[in-house]
Amino acid sequence: MPEQPEPVTNIDPDVPLFIFGDEVTEEQKEKIRNTTYRIIHFYADEYGVTLRKNVTFHAYVDYENFLEGYTEFHGEGATPEFLQWVRDSIEEERRITGRVSWGTFDGDGIFFLGSHIIENTRNLIHLIAHEYFHAYQTTDHERPYWFIEGSARYAEALALEYFGQPLDGPTGYYSKQAEINYVRGSDQSLEAIELNDDFFALDDSHVGYVLGRLGAEYLVDHYGGFEAIVEFYRDYGSNWEDLFEEAFGISINEFYREFGEYQSGGFQSN
Repeated sequence: MPEQPEPVTNIDPDVPLFIFGDEVTEEQKEKIRNTTYRIIHFYADEYGVTLRKNVTFHAYVDYENFLEGYTEFHGEGATPEFLQWVRDSIEEERRITGRVSWGTFDGDGIFFLGSHIIENTRNLIHLIAHEYFHAYQTTDHERPYWFIEGSARYAEALALEYFGQPLDGPTGYYSKQAEINYVRGSDQSLEAIELNDDFFALDDSHVGYVLGRLGAEYLVDHYGGFEAIVEFYRDYGSNWEDLFEEAFGISINEFYREFGEYQSGGFQSN
């Protein structure tokens, strides 16, 4: 990778690409900028993924500064209930990892919190690549939630591999075999987690992310490659089932049947 990647601007150059908390050091800012530029160039050069909207990256190290910036971003939408959900999500991450950290794509902003995310190159690529692909996925109609998260998870694995980062690490599981090991024996179906609420109602939402990634990878392997996923999100339409069949050459119901057989057979292809 070049030491100084070509800078990138938003579609509207007056919309800042980055907003940093006051506590973020100049060295951290430089690392975030360069990593973001590289990921944007990777997606565009390798797969033709470019955004159709302005997106700003918001980076914070301090928890209170993050909450202040996130509240300002949402304006009237920052209800007490919403902010409590944010706090609960960050607390759940702290419970699991022992660290204060969080990352999300939200409308036209990508937010992340935590010095260890910035300082660990793998973590930084993981977060930016995943959330940037979410920004690309933004459409004017519903898509199945397992596929939204699963294809973003697959996309970030492509980025990690491209930039020479280990797929399997202390945070998450990204090699195909590690993902299979995580959900082996689960009877959870993709069809049952099409909706956001059902996805996050799982006792272990990580199962949804992993199973979704395996579903996305199955489509990549058998129905048009990653380029078909990119095309699916590039097109707009009123019926995502029709767009799915157009992009992959298989109906969603036939895919569910085929993937169910693949899953029940221990994720072994015929």
